[in-house]
Amino acid sequence: MIRVAVAVCAALALLSSALTLPDTWRWLADQRDDLERLGPADRVQAPGFNNRLPVGGFDFFRANIRRGDKVYVLARPGTTVRGVDFPTGARTFARYYLLPAIVVERPEEATVVVGIGRDPAELGLDYKTELREDDFYVGRVSDPA
Repeated sequence: MIRVAVAVCAALALLSSALTLPDTWRWLADQRDDLERLGPADRVQAPGFNNRLPVGGFDFFRANIRRGDKVYVLARPGTTVRGVDFPTGARTFARYYLLPAIVVERPEEATVVVGIGRDPAELGLDYKTELREDDFYVGRVSDPA
């Protein structure tokens, strides 16, 4: 009886693969073709654009952080196009887009706080410099006393 159930499951898996493989293969080929047409900078930005993240704001952040900075991302509430909450999407994109800086989970670990639609002053940290461009903020945290 168990052998029959295993055989039925295996047959269904093979049938399902055979039915969906052509569409899946076509979709993957289309994705590859789309990415091949993009330049190097566009390839890096594509995940942000695809999730409706403000890539221009991330360019502002990247221009104002340095190697070795520990960055805390303070993002407005909401969701991305994929249904992920906006702060999680912003932190995930920041992890590679802001390299070689390191994204940290807690503001007290940060040397720099970046804000998307929120002012880093909300956190009550002391900043030695603060920059703003539209709804994007960069606050460099003062050295602890």
